[in-house]
Amino acid sequence: MTKLKFKTFELLIAYILTLYNDFQLHISKGAFKLEGINSLNTNTLTNDYCIKQNKKGINIICNWCYSFTLLQGFRSNMVKLLEKNSLLLSLFVIPDNFVLIVYVTIFRFHSHGELHNETHLINLINICNKNKHCTFTLWTKRNDLIKKYFDKNIKPKNLILVYSNPKINHILNKIPKYFDKTFNNINNVINVNDNDNRFIAYKNKRMQSKKYKELFKQNDFKLIDKYILNVKKTYAKKYNLIINAKSFLKDNENINCFSKCIDCLKCYKVQDKTKHIIEQVK
Repeated sequence: MTKLKFKTFELLIAYILTLYNDFQLHISKGAFKLEGINSLNTNTLTNDYCIKQNKKGINIICNWCYSFTLLQGFRSNMVKLLEKNSLLLSLFVIPDNFVLIVYVTIFRFHSHGELHNETHLINLINICNKNKHCTFTLWTKRNDLIKKYFDKNIKPKNLILVYSNPKINHILNKIPKYFDKTFNNINNVINVNDNDNRFIAYKNKRMQSKKYKELFKQNDFKLIDKYILNVKKTYAKKYNLIINAKSFLKDNENINCFSKCIDCLKCYKVQDKTKHIIEQVK
């Protein structure tokens, strides 16, 4: 998160005006899967929570974060605008006359980014209250911020809270307090780089074993390939590079997120009864 500090909201606005042409929140137009749905986003690359999560093991969805990849790649032109949103939403509670007004009936919070702090959450709540004609859906992993805030405050009726489950292949069967749905990811992957020096050293050591030498003498390359695959699996498990895929096939049958959001809207309709959304990691 930014280390910048300002004594007043007016000083923040003055600072933003020196960097940008305006101080309005930037609304992103949906593309690809999110085509047709606008969203309010922040800069993933400067969010302390996102940075920490992105460094965790392969079993954590943040390790696969598309936002990091896009903002460091062909969507790098968005970074400056999303950083402006991060500053505006996380440093001060925005005065009522500056609160964003939207002219659509469904709207997403966070196709990029995550809640920075409680101030950020309060600003999103105020947007909901200012736009009662619109249904807002907020994706977040920050159960700590949600619980702390809604233990003392009422959740707007036009806000859908989706708990973004960080663990891959760990489908939730219980919805955290105050949330309306969970969003879960499944995958079946061994993530080992064949050219990694550590893996090469590990493989070479295993290839000195009596079992491998016997296979080599038999000249059975199918058995040798099978043995090498088992070496890779053992290595991946040892260094936390394999996803626990025990329930993958079962969960795969229950995937219910596979099309454009605008054609489905399970996550955007208050009356929708779907409690657990399941998507395969892309």
